[in-house]
Amino acid sequence: ECKTANGLSVAFIGALDNGRTVRSLTYLLSKFDRIKFYFIAPREMQVKPDILAYLDKYKVSYELASDPSKIISQVDVVYQTRIDRERLQR
Repeated sequence: ECKTANGLSVAFIGALDNGRTVRSLTYLLSKFDRIKFYFIAPREMQVKPDILAYLDKYKVSYELASDPSKIISQVDVVYQTRIDRERLQR
């Protein structure tokens, strides 16, 4: 049971560049204390620079990664989006 988001570590996995939910959740959860984000995606689908600039501005901790197996055991919450197969074939 978790009564607050303070101190949580959250992993976002998948196509992070075009999803509104990842963007909205990042902005919302960044309001909590000691939150840490892990953005796990292929480089071309990684979270957009404006979100990272926002996190930097407000000194919110985050890491970028491409391999979930190295991160998954360190997080409290995993939020996964789907990756469009069409985008992988380009």
